[in-house]
Amino acid sequence: MATAHTARPSDNKPGNWDLTCGFGSASEAMDVRVGEDQIALKTVGASSEYGCALDSQYPSEIADHRQLLVEFMRKVLDAYSTDAVLIPLGLVHRDHIETRDAALSVCRERPSIRNRCALYTDLPYGPRFPESIAQALEDVANLGWEAEEARRLVDPDLEKKLSAVNAYESQVRTMFGLPGFHYSQVLTEEYRTLRFSD
Repeated sequence: MATAHTARPSDNKPGNWDLTCGFGSASEAMDVRVGEDQIALKTVGASSEYGCALDSQYPSEIADHRQLLVEFMRKVLDAYSTDAVLIPLGLVHRDHIETRDAALSVCRERPSIRNRCALYTDLPYGPRFPESIAQALEDVANLGWEAEEARRLVDPDLEKKLSAVNAYESQVRTMFGLPGFHYSQVLTEEYRTLRFSD
């Protein structure tokens, strides 16, 4: 797994989401979230590479932020041999959109994995903001990719999945307290396979 936005801003000021979740500094928030991530990944038997991009809640300190994400994706894809590359569809959140675009850019460079890419519908944004899916698919098409119809991912181990979601305690308790967000939204997932239009 690759988690791109884990850098700390130099002034250590918390962003709005950090404050909403009860953190007093950016470092405190990121330390807790990376710790939660490690617990969740251990639950499902996975590991992660962490990038040095700033979360969108912090003011940008790097002129070429998008290039930083592309370089991180290259590093990750060069380091691992994989049967498939799963990429966020890129809904609502700027970080998700930038991560998608960077990953697709790197996959486009690599003919060996171009036909082994898929987009997963960001949760819980997909069920909450279904109108954002059409825009994301249009953006993907403009980048030269064709996305198939969505397929439902069948997950037989819901208990393990919920344990992993619950590991992100600092954000789960806040996000699912917002209007329109319901915990059941994490129980189903969709994905779309991709084909690059040469």
